[in-house]
Amino acid sequence: METIMVDPFWTRLGLIVGAASTLAMFSFLWKENAVYRFFEHVFVGLGMGYTVAVTWTDVLKPHWWDKRIWVGAADELLAREEMGLWDPALWRGTGEILPLWGFLGIVGMFWYFQLSQRRAWLSRIVIGILMGSGAGLIFRRIYGLFFTQDGQVTKSFLPLLLPADSANVVRQWDLTLGALTACLILIYGVFHLRRVRQGIELPKRIEITTTASLCLGLALGTFLLSRGLVIAWNNGLIVLTLICVLCYFLFWEGGRRNRLSIGAATLGRWLLMISFGATFGSTVMARFSLLINRAQYLLEQCLNLS
Repeated sequence: METIMVDPFWTRLGLIVGAASTLAMFSFLWKENAVYRFFEHVFVGLGMGYTVAVTWTDVLKPHWWDKRIWVGAADELLAREEMGLWDPALWRGTGEILPLWGFLGIVGMFWYFQLSQRRAWLSRIVIGILMGSGAGLIFRRIYGLFFTQDGQVTKSFLPLLLPADSANVVRQWDLTLGALTACLILIYGVFHLRRVRQGIELPKRIEITTTASLCLGLALGTFLLSRGLVIAWNNGLIVLTLICVLCYFLFWEGGRRNRLSIGAATLGRWLLMISFGATFGSTVMARFSLLINRAQYLLEQCLNLS
């Protein structure tokens, strides 16, 4: 394979342009300015041009023009003949299908009639076909996402009592340990606040009782792990979350409400906030990863500070 040599001048020029573009996009942190808007339009234009080129080279040319319209279809049939997979019906089928693929290419060009005021109705035909087929595919995907054997709704019906399973038991050990640690922190936190606010010295018997409770909790957790009940606890937590969130959307406003529905709706609201907070945290971490990537580019590649 022949090695391609790149002129160092063009390499340095690419680094300078990349650094200038990065700093120009970061200038938005100060305020929106003309430099940021210019590089934003450059980025959008380059992205659109790259998308058009990739669409032709990776999708239309190999999968439509070469295989269906031009020499690719004949080459594929000849390769089948050489491998002993010859079927004369393939030639007849290809001859019948090739005009159809050419017709679909012409129909696809109707998209560009959006640029004409008199012929814009032709583009609506293609848009309607695309939206209808896309809606059908989305409905099928939604059904598979929620109601199949591995769907979200189907997997919400979880068993609350499970037989012993050593593999799952080992994986669920962190759940028990984390719960016990949280309980210990909560107990000591309450006692500490009481000591600070009221000036009461913590009796020795309370510390002894807390330590004994921790040891008893660890022993009880080990006992439950051996019977797979911790997995049942995890399933119960999922089912409880599902029911409480449904109560929040159904009983939070309007209708007849009692203490049970109000309490379940309140708990569902808190669980939703926890879920949204975790999602927002992951989004922030993704943005930080982009920032770290750009900082590494500026420091290591542009300034050679690696």
